[in-house]
Amino acid sequence: MTNEDISIHEVSRALLDDTQTFPPRYLYRLSGLEGEEFEAIKATWPQISLQRRRALLEDTETLQETNYVVSFDKLCEIALQDEDSGVRTLAIQILWESEDPALIPQFLDILENDTETETRAQAAFALGRFVYLGELEELAEDKFHQVEARLLDVLNSEAHPLIRRRALEALGFSSRETVADHVAEAYEYGDEDWLASALFAMGRSGASRWKPEVLDNLNHESSRVKLEAAKAAGELYLEEAVPELLGLLEDLDAEVRVVAAWALSEIGGDDVREALEALQEETTDEAEHEALENALDNLAFTEDMPPLDIFDFDEDDLEDMINYNIEEE
Repeated sequence: MTNEDISIHEVSRALLDDTQTFPPRYLYRLSGLEGEEFEAIKATWPQISLQRRRALLEDTETLQETNYVVSFDKLCEIALQDEDSGVRTLAIQILWESEDPALIPQFLDILENDTETETRAQAAFALGRFVYLGELEELAEDKFHQVEARLLDVLNSEAHPLIRRRALEALGFSSRETVADHVAEAYEYGDEDWLASALFAMGRSGASRWKPEVLDNLNHESSRVKLEAAKAAGELYLEEAVPELLGLLEDLDAEVRVVAAWALSEIGGDDVREALEALQEETTDEAEHEALENALDNLAFTEDMPPLDIFDFDEDDLEDMINYNIEEE
């Protein structure tokens, strides 16, 4: 029997039967729900046990990470209305990469009205995808500005610090000067959590203005801050960070080592490949080995890219080009 031969009613019955393990192959039938099938699962959802609802979303998240063909967006839209905050939070996590503008009102409603801090924080972070799309002009301008404005409202509110920090991170993609002011304020606040969020937003901004702050924190005493600084250094392609990042490959924290490796793969440079290969040979951790393999693959892509400075123009060059095009017209 193929997945297509399994009726949605069979899937519904299996979801309701806690005496039997939910067949893994049935999971695929919950991908791409629409029309009557969507309505059938929506009607069934409240009757499914809490344990199974949570387990189902955890399984879909794992499957979606390894299978780029499946999409559980519609299933998660149902789960966003769940009475359980854990289910709602899982649904938002799975939807982080979604670019469907129809999700914006739901995320904003959760951000502003949900009863749970973690769920609101996840919604704030998820809205960062739409800030990014707005900056690329791939989202309607009114929706883009609505998302920015509502995130700024939350950032300026008396909401829990976790929610406000996630709002700042989501706004990291924004080119609004007021956002840069908030990032600078968070950086100077004197709190490790806010410092980490500020560095995260700096990396997302793509702005070279933050180079000194990022470089200053690559050897911070906190592993979390070091990690965010290393990530930002990679996102900003800071060649000056390479020596410090090479040093972080020997950090005691495996997560810091992996993030430093990825940052180095983004920047490239002398000795980077040799250092990553040496670390990969030394590690006995399977997950770290795989992460380093991914970093080496990314480094190969980086090494094939033309130098960024071949696209650099000074102001005189740019003015000459503009004048030339006007004359041609």
